[in-house]
Amino acid sequence: MPMFICDSCSGIENTACGNAFTKADNKRVSIVYPDPEKENVYCSECTPPGTGKPKYPGGTWHGEFLKVIATEELVRKRGLYPTGNNGFVHLGKFEYLRSELEGS
Repeated sequence: MPMFICDSCSGIENTACGNAFTKADNKRVSIVYPDPEKENVYCSECTPPGTGKPKYPGGTWHGEFLKVIATEELVRKRGLYPTGNNGFVHLGKFEYLRSELEGS
């Protein structure tokens, strides 16, 4: 399941619940940014109210699972999607770890 780290609060979010989508090309999954000029993605809670997905319109945490704030240790443990267990397609403030994770 592709996960991402919210650019606002660093919460770990499922792409089905936040304001971002994923697309697959040649077995590689990448994120589709809601606003390509900003390249920011937000969890359901940080998405401005009324601008999210129909089931998760934004402004509140969806409650599908507990909200967990990402740490460097957790990002290293989960890795990048699809190689990592519940890996990330967007690293938020931990983007500096991408080259390390791609090399492992």
